[in-house]
Amino acid sequence: MASDGRAAYRSPWAAALTALGDLVHPRRDIVSVGENVRLDGQHWVVTGAGRGLGRATAQALAERGAHLTIVSRQAPEELARRLSSVHRVSVRALGCEQSDLRQVVALADAVAEGAPLHGVVLNAGLMPRQTRITPQGYEEMFAVHFAANVVLVERWRAAGCLHFVGTNPPRIVVVASEAHRSSPPIDVASCELPPRFGVNDGMKWYGHSKLLLLAYFQWLARQASVDDPNGLAIHCLCPGPIASSIAREAPLWVRPLATAVMALCFKSPRRASAPVLYLAASPEVARTTGDYLHMMARKALDARALDVTLQDRLAVRARDLFAEFLL
Repeated sequence: MASDGRAAYRSPWAAALTALGDLVHPRRDIVSVGENVRLDGQHWVVTGAGRGLGRATAQALAERGAHLTIVSRQAPEELARRLSSVHRVSVRALGCEQSDLRQVVALADAVAEGAPLHGVVLNAGLMPRQTRITPQGYEEMFAVHFAANVVLVERWRAAGCLHFVGTNPPRIVVVASEAHRSSPPIDVASCELPPRFGVNDGMKWYGHSKLLLLAYFQWLARQASVDDPNGLAIHCLCPGPIASSIAREAPLWVRPLATAVMALCFKSPRRASAPVLYLAASPEVARTTGDYLHMMARKALDARALDVTLQDRLAVRARDLFAEFLL
């Protein structure tokens, strides 16, 4: 592995081996949220809630008493009914194809109409087999991981629907990835141009979209500090290796092996949701911002995500690119 960790995520094979290593030698310096910590009366949004980590996160929040808006490509109505019935909370299911920014705008506005909003888990993600172009002309991972999340949060900020819980600011929990370290260099001026990739080199562009995501939300954490009347508590994480459906677009000859390895060796979505719940509910991070967890341990981000000059330029570029979708 390179000293900066970038080589560990440059291909699906390297990423899988790194993930297994993380499970064999895990670091842990935070404690799981106690069962006495409640979110009663709070309204939370979870994107990518139809399966995997998002579904497990929605369940964990409902168990703590949070009212929910759960979002996926197909509105997860069955999950909403079950969570509402079992935990006696209000759960709304909304469908949204987050690669289409017009649908993202409709989602943001639908959520804003149900204000106040106290917390958000930005979890929706994918790993396509090859380049796919969205209705706005972006590469799909760029659109879902970066553009959609910028538009959602900025529209909610502009609408004034993000509300404090007592003296604690609303929380934004961003599900990112250690693969951000594998990103090629970021050219802010052309970061939206769709790359051409296939199975073997898609991971670096997955990492690229996650690095953009992290840099932007580190910028936002600086701008909307917890001490500001309109402040936010922004936290990011990599949940580590999860037994999920992210390999569903792998070649047919790879898919059975990938599925078996994940099922046997990787964490269940429920276990993997522990750091998400920590950042969403723990009193320890209620009035901090800019944290990054790798599983259950704090970790420094790649230096590029912390580069304030790059962050500032990216924020300006994002506003130019997505101007028609922002309030």
